[in-house]
Amino acid sequence: MTYKRFLLTISSSIVQYFNYAIFSFSALELSAQFMPGTHDKHKLLNFFAAIMLTVLARPLGSIVFGQIGDKSGRKFAIILSGIVSSIGAILVPFIPNFSNAGIIASIMLIISRMIFLSGLSGEIDGVRLYVSENFSAKKQNLGNGLVTLFTQSGALLAAICLYLLSDGWRTCFLIGGICGISLSLLRNILLESLEYAKERDHPSQYYKASFLQIINGQAPLMFKGIILSGSIGCMYQFFIIYFPIYAGLDSGFNFAKYYAPYYIGLYGLGGLFWGYVADRIGGYKTVKIVLALLLLKLCALAYSVNSDSLRMMQYILLGASFLLSGFSVPTQMLLKQSINVGIRYRIFSLSHSIGSLVISTPTSFICTKIAMEYGGLSYSLLYPSLMIILSFFALRSLPPR
Repeated sequence: MTYKRFLLTISSSIVQYFNYAIFSFSALELSAQFMPGTHDKHKLLNFFAAIMLTVLARPLGSIVFGQIGDKSGRKFAIILSGIVSSIGAILVPFIPNFSNAGIIASIMLIISRMIFLSGLSGEIDGVRLYVSENFSAKKQNLGNGLVTLFTQSGALLAAICLYLLSDGWRTCFLIGGICGISLSLLRNILLESLEYAKERDHPSQYYKASFLQIINGQAPLMFKGIILSGSIGCMYQFFIIYFPIYAGLDSGFNFAKYYAPYYIGLYGLGGLFWGYVADRIGGYKTVKIVLALLLLKLCALAYSVNSDSLRMMQYILLGASFLLSGFSVPTQMLLKQSINVGIRYRIFSLSHSIGSLVISTPTSFICTKIAMEYGGLSYSLLYPSLMIILSFFALRSLPPR
C-alpha cells in the first residue's frame, strides 16, 4: 500500500475522529446548552444518558454498511459511510439552545448524533479492514497502529481547537462536516482492497449469507467480538474521557481541558509502538502484558483518588493512555484474522457497534452513577476492571486462522 493511497484512505477518518472527539470533549458545554437539569452534574448525567441512547444507531449503520462492504466492496462502503457521518456532524451547529427550544433541542442533538454514529460505524471499521487487507500479514498490526495514530491526530486537533477557541465546538462541527464530505468523495479514486478482491474472485457461501444466518452460525464469535470491542471502547471512555471530566468536577482542576491533547497524543503514538511490538512478539502476548499493566494502573488510580493526589492522577492517566492502544491495536487484528473475508465487514463492524451500545458508551453513565450513588470516585473503577477480566477470557477462546 503506497503512502499516498494510505493518506487518502485515512483522511476522512481523521476528520470523523475530530468530530467524534468534539462530541466527547465538549460534554460539559453540550450538556449545559442542550440538556435539562437543575445543576451541572444532573445535566452531565442527562447528557451521558442521551449519548447512550444515540448508540442505538450504530448497529443499524453496521448492518447497512457491513452488507455493502461485504457484497459491493470495501471502497464503496467507506465512501458512503463517511458522507453520512459528516452530514450528522454538520447539523449540530444549527441546533437551538435548550433555553430557547426546550426538550426539542435535546431531541435534535440526539438525532444528529445518531446520523453521525450510523455513518461512523461503517467508516472507521471499514477503513481498518481496508488498510489491513492491503498490508502483508507480517505488518498488519503496524498498519492498524498507523490508523490509530492518524485517527487520534484528528482527536488531538479537536482538543487543541476546543482549548484555543471560545465557543469553538460549533465552528469545529461545521468545518469537520464540510471536510468529511469532501474527503470521502475523493476516495473514489482508490482501488479495492487486495485481500477482498482476491477472495471475491472465488466467492464462498459467506458472501450470500444474510445477517440472521451469520449471527446464527457465528454466535460465539460474535459474542467474543462484542466483549472485546466493547472493552476497548470502555477503556478509552474511562481513562481519556470520563475520569478526567468527573475528577475535574470533584477537584476543581479541569483535567480534560488541559491534558486531553497529551492523553490523545500518547494513545496515538502508542498505536504505532504497540503495533510494531505485536508484529514482533505476537498480538496475543502483547495484549496479555498490556491488560495486566492496565489493572495495575486502576489500582494505582484508586490509591491516588483516596489520597487526593492530583499529580499522581496525572501521571497515571498519561501512562494508561499510552498503554490503551497496546490493547486495542492487536486485539482488533486478532479479531479480524478470526473472521472469514466474506463476512468480515459485517461481523467486525456489528460486534463493534453492539459492544459500543451495551459496554463502552454506557461507561461514562455507569461510572458517574456509581460515583454519585456510593459517594466515591474510586468505586467507578470496578466497571473497567471487570471488562479487562472478561477481555482476557474472550481473547483466549478466539479461533486461530
